[in-house]
Amino acid sequence: MTSQSAIDHLNQVIQSRNPFESHFVVKSHQVWDEDFPDVPSLHEHASRDILDAVTKINAGQLQSKTVGFAILAPKGVGKTHVLSRIRKHLKQQGNGFFVYMCEYGNLSQIKRQFCKAWRRV
Repeated sequence: MTSQSAIDHLNQVIQSRNPFESHFVVKSHQVWDEDFPDVPSLHEHASRDILDAVTKINAGQLQSKTVGFAILAPKGVGKTHVLSRIRKHLKQQGNGFFVYMCEYGNLSQIKRQFCKAWRRV
C-alpha cells in the first residue's frame, strides 16, 4: 500500500467511524443527549476520581454527604465528555448529580454567579 493510499484509507475510516462527527464544539445541553459519543480514555482520571468520591459517599466512607468538583479547562478539551460519562454511569446506577455550567472570567466570582443562577431555577 503506498503512503497516499494509506492516507486515503485512514481518511475513509475516520469519516465512517468518527465519534465526534458534528461535535466540534459541544453545547451545554448536549451533555444530556443519550447518543453523545464517549471516548473512555479521554480524561478517564477525572471521571474516575469523581465516581470514586460518589461511591465513597454512598458507602458512608466520607464525613460529608456532599462533595464539590470544579472542572476548569480551556474550551474544546473534553469537559463535557467527562460530565456526559459521569451522568451515564450514575444514571445506570439510579443516581444523579447537580451540574452548574457557566463560563467564569474571574474565579473569585463563582459563589456569586452560582447563587445568581440558582435563583433563576
